[in-house]
Amino acid sequence: TPKPPLFHLLPIRPMTDSPKAEGQPTQVAKVPDYYASPQDGRHCAQLKELFPSCCAIEGAEHRAISLAQLQSVVSFGLAQCHAWQDLERPRGKLLSSDTLNHAQIMEWVTKPATQQLAFSCAELLLDAAQDGEWYVTHWWGEKVKECLDCIALQLQVRGLDDFTLLWLCAYACRQSDLDQEALAAGFQESGAYKAMQISRGVLLILNEEATAFSRTWCLQELDVAVLKLHKPLDVAAYAAEKAAALTHGLTDYEQRLEKRRAGWGYQAKATRENAFPVDVVAPGLDLCVERSKTTCESDKQFLLDSMLGKKPDEGRMAVRPSYHRVNARLRALLASAVWFQAIETDNKLQRHGLAELLHADTATDSLVMNFNCCHRMDDRNLSVLLGGLHRSLTKLELHFSMCSLITSKGVEELARALPAGLRTLLLNFRYCTSVGQAGLDALANSLPASLTSLSLNFDFDSDIKNLSGLSRGITRLDSLRLLALDFAGVESLGDTDVAAVSDVFKCGRLRNLYMSFKACHFVSNMGVELLAKELPRSLTLLNLDFSGCFEVSDPAVDTLASNLQTMPELAALHVSFQDCVNVTETSAARFALKLPSSLKGAKLNVMGTRVPEDAQKTCRRLHTMRAWMPPAFADDKSAFPERVGTPALLPASCQKGPKVLHLRSLEMLLHRGQVQAYSVKPQKTSPRSAPAASHSQDSAAELSRSSSEPWIRPMKPILPKIAKHTTHHRQPLIAASHAESMFSRPRTIYNGFEEPLWRR
Repeated sequence: TPKPPLFHLLPIRPMTDSPKAEGQPTQVAKVPDYYASPQDGRHCAQLKELFPSCCAIEGAEHRAISLAQLQSVVSFGLAQCHAWQDLERPRGKLLSSDTLNHAQIMEWVTKPATQQLAFSCAELLLDAAQDGEWYVTHWWGEKVKECLDCIALQLQVRGLDDFTLLWLCAYACRQSDLDQEALAAGFQESGAYKAMQISRGVLLILNEEATAFSRTWCLQELDVAVLKLHKPLDVAAYAAEKAAALTHGLTDYEQRLEKRRAGWGYQAKATRENAFPVDVVAPGLDLCVERSKTTCESDKQFLLDSMLGKKPDEGRMAVRPSYHRVNARLRALLASAVWFQAIETDNKLQRHGLAELLHADTATDSLVMNFNCCHRMDDRNLSVLLGGLHRSLTKLELHFSMCSLITSKGVEELARALPAGLRTLLLNFRYCTSVGQAGLDALANSLPASLTSLSLNFDFDSDIKNLSGLSRGITRLDSLRLLALDFAGVESLGDTDVAAVSDVFKCGRLRNLYMSFKACHFVSNMGVELLAKELPRSLTLLNLDFSGCFEVSDPAVDTLASNLQTMPELAALHVSFQDCVNVTETSAARFALKLPSSLKGAKLNVMGTRVPEDAQKTCRRLHTMRAWMPPAFADDKSAFPERVGTPALLPASCQKGPKVLHLRSLEMLLHRGQVQAYSVKPQKTSPRSAPAASHSQDSAAELSRSSSEPWIRPMKPILPKIAKHTTHHRQPLIAASHAESMFSRPRTIYNGFEEPLWRR
């Protein structure tokens, strides 16, 4: 475990490796006895020596600084502040390094060094424009030592170094920008808003009193960045003389653990966040934006109007505005952020009415909660959570992986509490071994008829004996377009249950289908063949997992391959027969040769079978399977004239340029269930690359995130054509038109993905 940062022990930190070593303070002069004013000649001379130049950077959004650069300024202030007068107190009272805050840094460093509001502090440190990776929301009156500790901890947890770029309003904005430019043009034209758009996430810093929840600027930043721009939120709090952090989702290290073994990453996250002081967030559960404070009264009215969506030129409102919705959505955001820790620590916040706060946010029609590895989550706590579900919800995702205290009674209560208007439902009960058959049947009988997307995960629940009740429940869903069922490790399931699930396909409504019977040892060829024969012909994405089904052999693979040819719109295919020891190279070759011509991406997983290793690698990509001619079929091209030796039938994307498709899960790019938009932008080509310009233009469709989330606009029906050849980060990518179109099982809001990466 990295040693926690202790900036309060540092007189100053040398900056030999920073982006701009020259002009930064690397040593501290002897502290004089007293400076009466920031305009003192000796003080200004010292600043001029330490900051000899200032680089003018247009656009506050491009003035991000690193922790190392921020520390160089703060360290100078900590070493010199004993000679600075406290301008807010009677003459002669000096500042202290224990109480030095950002506002005092602005008064004693930025203003005198930049000739009174002419430039920002960042422009003293930078040689060129820099865009921030993280947007930092904090109160300017926060102690700088505590703020630096929180930032350093968040970077350590995220696996980032001290040169990660951060955007802090106090250091990036010129004071004139805050007073004139933003107020005149509107908040969306300000540098702060543009910096939010550029950043990858938001870091909220709280002191022990959580003063940020009483500041209008901080609440505005949370409302815009998190609730409107949908940026992930990390929270860092300083209490009991140490910093602690909550992260949105898994960190990179935790994602690697989760990929190595399911549950490890979430267990590591739960252990790491147990030390977070949830009491610090309590003031935020009672926040009122109308009672918040700003240094300048004109700023407050401008920000409040911006939260209500009022433009600066619309004039005063005829009636007193209602901030109920603004308060409700901010309180619900904070309640959902600390709910996990409130349960794990049995904190008094449980009595604070978290469910009531969630229920009051009726303007939000989407709720995603993750309680994976929450070992105190039981039927009682689940009942409290269900009290927060309001009838306006159209999307609900609840993750309870490894919550072994949840029983069938809790799931029955959940089934009764499901809103009638739901369109998207995802429930993850992986390793919840006490749910059993009663819980599954109760849920199946209460599924809302309006569902268009249904994802259920009951991995390793040995008490589930049959799926006939679930099949009857799903059959009633006339609007269903996406179905994901995961019963991995439920050993009692067999061919009869696979056949029962296949009954829901007869009406042919489904567009995307994921089913997993991994390690269901009683599933044999008969079950797979029955399922293959009933597959809807309208599917655009198909993902089947029969890994570890030892009774499955070549006849099942052949039957599935034959039925795939009847799907004219199938664009993405992932089938796994891993560890099915009776599968041979012959069936794998026939499967590859019978692939539909409509496919844009495909993978056949035959690891652990009798298929040779080189053939296993061939089956990992669509273009290699199309070009594959096994020795057994080399002399019999007439058997498959439409495939064998016919390069013209390869997709256009494989005929031009490098013959490779890289497939990644869409959840690496977007939240599940989000409405997406596609735009085609021509690539910029240099004269040297002119011969390849035609290919570049053909494959330059870029994926763009729509600003509409499910709680703003209902989820669109899954489109028939779910795949497009596009480019993301200079790599070809197959992107589906809906985030639910994936190559693996449904995942969580923490992005703990295990989806296959299909690389060259």
